[in-house]
Amino acid sequence: MNGVTAVLNKEITNYFRSPIAYFIVAVFLLGTGYFFIDNVFLRGSASMDTTLQNMGILLIVVVPAISMRLFSAEYNGRTIELLMTLPLQKWEIVL
Repeated sequence: MNGVTAVLNKEITNYFRSPIAYFIVAVFLLGTGYFFIDNVFLRGSASMDTTLQNMGILLIVVVPAISMRLFSAEYNGRTIELLMTLPLQKWEIVL
């Protein structure tokens, strides 16, 4: 997992150098906050079940958007070949 950690650190560092990462995090937090406020204050329920379910739905949308951008940046920077030649399995690269 040492190679996975190195790739993860590189990708997170590169990703948070751009403003799009902060925009996606802000959208996720605003969506989660909306669902929380809707659940607690408007519906009068103190249960976190629906908030956590809605967070899962938000993650289904946000995670592919993040990964599409990362793979697109690899293709545009022509570094996908270098990434694929690392001694990692394909599933480790996707992680």
